[in-house]
Amino acid sequence: MSLAWPGFELKWGFEGLLEFIWADSGVFEAKVERCVAATLYPPGQEGGCQLVLRFRFGTDHGPAPVVVRLDVPPEEGLGAKAFMSVLWNRHGIPDRPPEDTSAADFERVPNDAGWILSPAGPGSEELFQAVMAHVNAHDA
Repeated sequence: MSLAWPGFELKWGFEGLLEFIWADSGVFEAKVERCVAATLYPPGQEGGCQLVLRFRFGTDHGPAPVVVRLDVPPEEGLGAKAFMSVLWNRHGIPDRPPEDTSAADFERVPNDAGWILSPAGPGSEELFQAVMAHVNAHDA
């Protein structure tokens, strides 16, 4: 089973290996049993849906250390639904991580060039302000 669109392919091999392939960028592979949640977000403003797959490696406790977010083009939406349906039904992978009840973690990631990855935490904001103050003091 696979999903593909220009610049990306997601393959699911018979040996249970999920292979994420970004053309000219890289490859990420993980066994399907390492997937702890597979979420399909509805179409956004651009018309495409978004897949979010969370993987855990090593121990079975703690937060998922790898999260893969994929913006799916509108024309691939039905294929994405079918792909996720197999993950949910055949392998029992939940739509949301069972230990995570925070709705904030499950917001759709915007498809915006100005959006980085997530809101900066208080420590990052404090560091940024200190660096900018230092830079501005030396420019004056």
